[in-house]
Amino acid sequence: MISKFLAFLTNPDKRFVVSLEFTILALVVFYFVVLFFSEYQTLGLKNPIIEISPLIKHIADVALYLMLVLLTFELVLKYMKIRNWREFLRKHWLDVAMVIIIPIFSGIKILKTVGLAKKIKIAKYGIKAADKTQKKIRKNRDK
Repeated sequence: MISKFLAFLTNPDKRFVVSLEFTILALVVFYFVVLFFSEYQTLGLKNPIIEISPLIKHIADVALYLMLVLLTFELVLKYMKIRNWREFLRKHWLDVAMVIIIPIFSGIKILKTVGLAKKIKIAKYGIKAADKTQKKIRKNRDK
C-alpha cells in the first residue's frame, strides 16, 4: 500500500493533477471575490456592493487554508517528480514563494497594512511635533 502511494507521488495521474489545479483556482477565485466584496471600505466605498455574511467570510478564511494545503501538496508532487532540491527550487521558486507569502500577506491585508503604515507615520509626526513643543516650552520656562 505504501509503495502504491509512493508510486502515485512520483508519477501522479494527469487528470488528478489537472483537477487539483482547477480546485486551487476555484478556491482562489472564491476567496478573492469574497474579499473584494467584504473589504469595500478599503476600496473607498461607503456601502457594500453585495452584503457578505460573516459565515461566508469564515468559509473564505477556511478556503484560504485549504488552498495553502493543496498548494503545498502540489509542491510535494512536483518535488517527488524531480527529487533534486536545487533543480526543484530553480524550476518552482515562484510556487514555493507563493506558499510562503500567502499566509503572511493574504489578500487585501496588504492594503490594510499600508493604511496602518500611514497612520503610524502620522502618529510619528504628531509625537515629533509634541516633543518639539515641549522642548520650546522648557526653553521659554528656563529663560
